[in-house]
This record gives sequence, C-alpha cells and structure tokens, in this order.
Amino acid sequence: MNNSFFQNGKFSQDTQCGKTKGCYSNCAKGCTFEVAWEDKGTAVTFTMRSDLQSQSNVWTAIGLSQDTKMVNIFLFKVDLV
Repeated sequence: MNNSFFQNGKFSQDTQCGKTKGCYSNCAKGCTFEVAWEDKGTAVTFTMRSDLQSQSNVWTAIGLSQDTKMVNIFLFKVDLV
C-alpha cells in the first residue's frame, strides 16, 4: 500500500490536479479525501487519499462502471479500523 494513502489530518490537494491528473476531492478547507487518476497511455493510475484524524471505522472506495447504471461495477475498497 502506498504510504501517501494514510493521512493524519487534512492535507493539501495534489498540485497536478487539473493539469496532468484528473481529480475528485473535498478540498475547500484542506482535503478530507481525494481520488486522482493519471492516463499512462495503455493504463490509468489511481491514487486515493483520505483524512483519518479522529475517525474510526473508516473506509475509502472507488467504483468503476462501463455504464451510468453502475451495473457490474469494479469496486476497490480499503478498510481502516
């Protein structure tokens, strides 16, 4: 697991968001979560980060679907207890 996933408190948004990476995040007053993706030509690299400060029973996930109905999705989930 990439150590950048585990955050102790809010964090700054990836500086490449909107430039070389696409991003979905909650970063209005410091990020509480961020999912970033980068096109590598024949592959896409995803990075998930989440604020874990003073939280328990936390999980972060991303789902990918080939349609807008989220049928037959690919789900990647990380449980942090």
